[in-house]
Amino acid sequence: MTISVKLKERPNQNGTTSIFIVWYYKKDFTKERKWELVGTLTGNKTKDRETRKYANKAIKDKEEQLRKRSLGLISDYKISIERCLKDCQAQQTKQRSSANYQSLEYHIKQFDPNYQSRIISAIDLSYVEKFLAYLQAQGLKSNSIRVYLGIFKSVMNFALRHDYITKSPFINLRLPKAEEPATNYLSINEKKILESFEPKRTALKAFLFACYTGLRYSDCKRLKFSDIKNGIIRTRMLKSPNFVEVPINSNQKAFTILEEQANNKIKSIEGLVFPDLPTNHAVNNHLKVVFRKTGIQINATFHIARHTFGTHLNEAETPAFTIKSMMGHQDIRTTSRYVSVSPATSERYIKKLNEL
Repeated sequence: MTISVKLKERPNQNGTTSIFIVWYYKKDFTKERKWELVGTLTGNKTKDRETRKYANKAIKDKEEQLRKRSLGLISDYKISIERCLKDCQAQQTKQRSSANYQSLEYHIKQFDPNYQSRIISAIDLSYVEKFLAYLQAQGLKSNSIRVYLGIFKSVMNFALRHDYITKSPFINLRLPKAEEPATNYLSINEKKILESFEPKRTALKAFLFACYTGLRYSDCKRLKFSDIKNGIIRTRMLKSPNFVEVPINSNQKAFTILEEQANNKIKSIEGLVFPDLPTNHAVNNHLKVVFRKTGIQINATFHIARHTFGTHLNEAETPAFTIKSMMGHQDIRTTSRYVSVSPATSERYIKKLNEL
């Protein structure tokens, strides 16, 4: 019998370092060589210290698990939902994914008073169906419920891969049907109202810049002045591996924001365009205040800017595949969800029809 568990680190292109545990297990005719991401070092001393502490504990836990497995005691290896969820969350490198795990944990705690001591192997189809009913009783929309159940399913698959359970309870679960989300966007007049709003904080400046360029919050947060050359933004999107190119040399409003940010008192070592841009949640809260003060009656989120960009390109009769390229989509069907036809556009084409 051979058991080997080691810690390895791998630098990433974005400057962070991923930490893995790599194990080798051999007994009789069984051989297993696998790895598992246990955390990411970001340069923050406090968080990195906690990450290394967790990684060292993960090594000991894996060694214990493999020893019990070699002795045929794997069924006695008990792990709680809480522990399994946190282990699975530790592998998430995206801030948004980590936030979703925290929201799922909150709902499970509210649903199950014994959450912290509940063994992961005790989760069956009945438990998940009752949790689904609980989420529906909270008035959550179908798409939100599907997100939470999708994360829960990932946790159970994580447990399955690590031999904590023998079967996932999600195999026979019927999910609620997905709803087509309502597409909100700013009209040209509403965008002008925001352009004249004062004072403009960084949150509103970044939002308007996204209306002119179609960048997501995550891309605005990472955007550097070095990404802009010859009047063209060229950057790799965080959500997808695609590069996006957006020409802004004829967009004076976007250039004005860039000039203001270049003269910003708050400078960034990395050369970020929006170095003091708050969290997405904080930005959305600020936008809600601005929308309320200006009388814009739609749910304020940063992502509305991206929908606004796509819709206004469509109103300017930009070809669909050009919009797809400028928004960095891989599939034209994704682009269609971002492009809305305004009443003014419909009326313009009806007039053309009457001229035939």
